[in-house]
Amino acid sequence: WILPVCIAMVDSGGAEVPSEASNVPELRPGHLVEVNGLASESGKLLNGQRGLLCEFLEATGRWQVRIGEKLVSLKPANLSKAE
Repeated sequence: WILPVCIAMVDSGGAEVPSEASNVPELRPGHLVEVNGLASESGKLLNGQRGLLCEFLEATGRWQVRIGEKLVSLKPANLSKAE
């Protein structure tokens, strides 16, 4: 079977995604990120995990992040670019 994946799309100029809430302005679709700072019981399980940025949702101010088989929506403040 095939696992669902996100298709990272960057606009033709490779522009950064604008967000006043972002503490990491260089985040773009396709970047590998690490989750941090989540405080809820379910969120704590995601801290330290890495995922792939899929799409920035302007309506919610969150990134869709593919972590394994899951697609989660996270605030930019809870993401750092993985090295």
